[in-house]
Amino acid sequence: NVGLDKIIFGKGTQLLIEAS
Repeated sequence: NVGLDKIIFGKGTQLLIEAS
């Protein structure tokens, strides 16, 4: 499911940004 992949990727990116 592309939509779900985008949500997961978006959350992962957000976590990386917050961690940096």
